[in-house]
Amino acid sequence: MKRVLVVTSKRLESAVKAMLKPPEGYSVEVWGLPVDVVALLRPRSLKELLRLEERKRGTPLSSFDYVLVSGAIPGDLSEVGEGLGAKIYKGTKTLSDFEVMIKNLNAVEKYLSPSEPLDEVLSELKLKELREFIETYVPEEYVVVGGLKVPLRPPPALLAAEVLDNEDVESQLLKASEVADMVIVGSTSTSPDPEKARRLVELARRYFHTVGFDSMFVKEMKAVDADLILSLERSKLEELEPSDDKAFVVIPGDVKRNYWPNNAEEKVESLLSNLKVAQERGFEKVIVDPVLSPFPHTLESFVALREISKKVKAPIMLGLSNFVELVDADSPGQLAALTSLALEGGASLLMVTEHSDKCKGAWSEAKAAAIMTSYALYKSTLPKDLGLDLLILKEKRIRREKVSVENKREIEVRDVKFKLENTVVRIWVEGDEVRASVEPHGVWLRGDAYLIGKTIIAEGLVKEPSHALYLGWELQKAHLAAKLNKSYVQDEELRFEPPREKLRGLREGEGDAS
Repeated sequence: MKRVLVVTSKRLESAVKAMLKPPEGYSVEVWGLPVDVVALLRPRSLKELLRLEERKRGTPLSSFDYVLVSGAIPGDLSEVGEGLGAKIYKGTKTLSDFEVMIKNLNAVEKYLSPSEPLDEVLSELKLKELREFIETYVPEEYVVVGGLKVPLRPPPALLAAEVLDNEDVESQLLKASEVADMVIVGSTSTSPDPEKARRLVELARRYFHTVGFDSMFVKEMKAVDADLILSLERSKLEELEPSDDKAFVVIPGDVKRNYWPNNAEEKVESLLSNLKVAQERGFEKVIVDPVLSPFPHTLESFVALREISKKVKAPIMLGLSNFVELVDADSPGQLAALTSLALEGGASLLMVTEHSDKCKGAWSEAKAAAIMTSYALYKSTLPKDLGLDLLILKEKRIRREKVSVENKREIEVRDVKFKLENTVVRIWVEGDEVRASVEPHGVWLRGDAYLIGKTIIAEGLVKEPSHALYLGWELQKAHLAAKLNKSYVQDEELRFEPPREKLRGLREGEGDAS
């Protein structure tokens, strides 16, 4: 049995003890030192406090295999350990990572150091484990679609990016190929166009090994050399001929009867009925899709998904964009929640579009969500502290450095007018790139926003400090807009209104009507 000592503050002693879930073969003890924040201690102070604590408790530090202190303590602690006759190592800087560290002591202790905190190693270790899972995990049961192993049930969940033919197809295919496991080309034709459908699938083959095709028209379905054909309700199942080298997605409903069920019981009944028709007609390689309905029928869809998962031995697909595109809320959180529910319900193939501006980036978000949830399902844990996250505008721990203003004179902030110079700099965002033109000098720049500003000043294009300050402000706004895929118009505020401000606008309007 290995004995490990964790050193913290008296204030945090109880919280730290509550987090102790060491692996088998480890005994962990906690000492709370009489300080508010251990991380603020210098090595010499730490040494003295540990020596006093050792005497007070009557337990020699040398009786522990090693001692863990806050990773935020500055400097090398080798001399502290030597002076106390103990091995003293830096742990993590944060409590949340501390919990992960203790759970994995047997895996991380070989990386412990008296000079380097464990946070970076822990992060790398998480990423390594996550990468190994992505690269090596093979589901027990699966259906092969165009060479892609689609699990019968998750984990893992695969991402199918849908690219519609009314978009810039080639650029969308290129973008999707960076994250998606397969692509589905969606036809928006209002009348059958088999030749166009054929060309679209051939183009998709340049970017993806596994290609699906989604259309309203059987003529287009017959024309394409796709690995997966979507979506077959009752009428199309009766009209389309089966094929041994293709897979088919079966959904509930019947277009001839204009029947599209929304409640769970009818979805399940219709899908099972259509699946029976598919089997009778010889469709051997089938994926089922209960169809995710938008609000207020979404819960019914997940109930149907769960029931179908119990009753059908086929992979289950779910199109998440049916919901996301129809809610005015940021997509990352929606996709994280929907993916968790989808996997819990048994879906292993998730279809996502990036059709509207508010859903740009949804493929990457959905892929991250799929990896997180798949790995969490595999490890029987929560989708957090995995080495990958979907935190974009929010943070788990907000860090704000405080600077002492003691003995300093405060100056009141005020608006000041400065003289204008003749140089006019226009800033804009194109794609994910910041650009600027400078008149009357007749030059333009593009690239890193900070370097654009430095170059403009270095070239002497802007001389007034007030103008340089303004440019820095605008270039930073442009940088954020490019990074977060938001609108940017020079001299206008970036739109980041938190809900409290939007709600305030509602309250201000109360009582106006008479």
